[in-house]
Parts: sequence; structure tokens; C-alpha cells
Amino acid sequence: MANYKALYLRYMDAHNIRYTTANNIVSISYTGSNAQSITILVSFDPDGNNLVEFGCYSIGSCKSDEKYANAIVLCNEMNKKYRWVKFFVDDDRSIVGKADAIVDSSSVGSECAEMVSRMVGIIDDVYPEFMRLMWA
Repeated sequence: MANYKALYLRYMDAHNIRYTTANNIVSISYTGSNAQSITILVSFDPDGNNLVEFGCYSIGSCKSDEKYANAIVLCNEMNKKYRWVKFFVDDDRSIVGKADAIVDSSSVGSECAEMVSRMVGIIDDVYPEFMRLMWA
């Protein structure tokens, strides 16, 4: 069985992409045009399957009930607009972006890199909308 995480790390090393890792998770941080820091967690299936989850938990949070309701509406609007990332408000009222992928051992590095790149671009695009919601 392929070790998808190891294959991805090999790709990252070959392309001089900085990351941190713990257990089955690889963390990559970028600076966007709108967001100061966008961190994507790439979680590999602990059973060694070819399933990968991508998550961003640094988009923001909504403390008041009004902002919580507005955040859900905004997440829905963003989900209609962007097909690669799904946005939601979790139980801690944090705004989260997630995506899933099924990867192949021969291309896991480029597949994961592409998905991370798409997520960073989309999250950077929507970040001002979520900031307006939180600070209005």
C-alpha cells in the first residue's frame, strides 16, 4: 500500500515548499493578497487509503448570534460561487473551508499541491467578505 503522505512530502521537498507535519497531517502556510496568513491542513487517511482532506480553520469566527446567522448565509453564498471549497461555521463558530480528494500514488504530490493552491486562492478571494461580516 502506498504511503500517500510520504509521497506528498517528497514532492514538497523536491519543490522547496515549506511545511510542518505531525501524525497524518501536513500544514502549509501562505500569505495572500487579502489574508495575512492562510494555513491549509492536508490530512491523509490514517488507514493508508487514498483519501485526503484539506482544511482551513483560520478564516475567522463569529461570536454574536447575529453574526453567526449572517456567516451561515455568507457561507452558503460562497458555496454557490466556488465549487472547489465548501465553507461552513463549525461548533466553535469558526468559519471553515474544506475540500476532499481521492488521489493516485503516481500523482499525489501534484494533485495535493494543486488543491492547496486552489484553496489558498479561493480563501484569499473570499476573505474580505468574511472580514466585513465580522467587523461590521
